[in-house]
Amino acid sequence: MNQEQVKEQLMRLQGTERDFTVLFTGKKSRRVDGLYKPETAEILIHNRNHGDDNAIMYTAIHEYAHHVQFSGPDRPTTPRVHGGTYWEIFYDLMGRAEEMGICRNIFQSDIRFVELAGEIKGHVLSRNGELMLEFGRLLVKAHDLCVETRVSFEDFIDRCLGIHRKSARQAMKVYAMGIDPGLGYDTMTVVASIRGEENRAEAQAALKEGARVEAVKMRYREKGEGKPADSLEALMQEKSRTEQTIQRLLDKLERLESMIRGMGGEIERPAASRPRGHGVTRTE
Repeated sequence: MNQEQVKEQLMRLQGTERDFTVLFTGKKSRRVDGLYKPETAEILIHNRNHGDDNAIMYTAIHEYAHHVQFSGPDRPTTPRVHGGTYWEIFYDLMGRAEEMGICRNIFQSDIRFVELAGEIKGHVLSRNGELMLEFGRLLVKAHDLCVETRVSFEDFIDRCLGIHRKSARQAMKVYAMGIDPGLGYDTMTVVASIRGEENRAEAQAALKEGARVEAVKMRYREKGEGKPADSLEALMQEKSRTEQTIQRLLDKLERLESMIRGMGGEIERPAASRPRGHGVTRTE
C-alpha cells in the first residue's frame, strides 16, 4: 500500500473541503507512529514502524481524524487535541473503515483479545463494581452512625479509614443509585454523574450494549445543556461545591494554625469568629 492508496481509502470514509496530503517518511520512530500538521494539512506516517497495511491504515485513520476535526467547526483552540470531540470522530471513522473492510478490528478478529476481554469484564470489572457497591453501603451505614452519635463523618473518613472524601462520596452515590456493578466501578461513576433517572437508565443500557464511555458522556452532557441555571438540582449542586470549597479552606486553615503553633507562634482570634462544626463533636 502506497501513499496515494492510503489517501484514497481515507477519502472513501469521509471527504473534507480542505485537501490533505499523506506522506510516508520512510523512517522508524520510537515516539509516534504518525502525526498531523494542521498548518499544511499533512499526514505523516512513519511506515517503518508498521508491520502490515492494516497497521498503516490504523495510524492513517488516527491522523485523518485530526484533519477532519481541524477542517470542521470543532477546530481545536487548545493544545489538548485528543478531547472528546476528537475521539468521537476517530471512532466513527474506524467503525466505517471496519464495515467497509478498509481496516480490520484486531480486538474482534484475534481470539486472544476476545478471550482476555471476556475474562476482564466477567471476572474483574464486575467484581470491582460489586465490591465498590458494598463499600458504598458500608459508608452510608457509617454516615448514619455518625449522625446518630453527633460526630463528624468527615473525621471518620479521614482518621479511621484514611481515604479521600471524594472517593467516599462517589461510592455512596453509586450505591444509592443502584448502578449495575457489571459495568465496572469507573463506568458506574460516569452513569451516576448523569442528570435524571431516565437518562441514567438509558446510559446504563447503552453501555451494557457496548457503547463507548466517552460517547455516552458527551451525549448526556449535551442533553443537560440548556437546563435553567437556577433549577433546584443546579442550586443543590452549587451548594455542594461551595460546601466542599469551604471545607477545604477550613482544613487548610487548621493545618496552617497547627504549623504556626508548632513554631511557637500564638493565634489570637475571637471565639465568635471560629468556624462552626470544627472538631469531632458537633455543637449545634
